[in-house]
Amino acid sequence: MSADEFDAEAVLAGAAAMLDLTITAEQRPGVLMHLANTRRVAQAVLDFPLPPETENGPVFRS
Repeated sequence: MSADEFDAEAVLAGAAAMLDLTITAEQRPGVLMHLANTRRVAQAVLDFPLPPETENGPVFRS
């Protein structure tokens, strides 16, 4: 999904329904703002170029 395809309204509606949350009209603009900001930060992380020699971190299991 590109940044242009991100629909914060749809994400909010789906997440609120799935979690049985009530988001009031007063809360809605702030929640949408935070969803959009989170999307921008996530996209910056995903877009960060890694050199080919980058290795996965170890996985420890007990």
